[in-house]
Amino acid sequence: MAGGSVGPRTGPCQIPPVTPDQAKTIRNERFKLLAQAFDRASTACVLVGFLSPLALGLPLAARDVAPWIGSAIALHFLALAVLGRLR
Repeated sequence: MAGGSVGPRTGPCQIPPVTPDQAKTIRNERFKLLAQAFDRASTACVLVGFLSPLALGLPLAARDVAPWIGSAIALHFLALAVLGRLR
């Protein structure tokens, strides 16, 4: 048939079916990766908003630091909420 077939895959590229336990593990790993991304973003907020000005010798004003620290806390709790969805 020109253009390829629509039937089941055969050969080395065949993907075996996923069992329910494997599907659960895959789902959990994806949620853990998402939570790690949020946690890394929260760490970046602390670095940019607090540690960078400190390292550069700039004055730390609460109005400049608070949004970054607040964002870091929010992202950290978002990561915890994502981890709460693990099965």
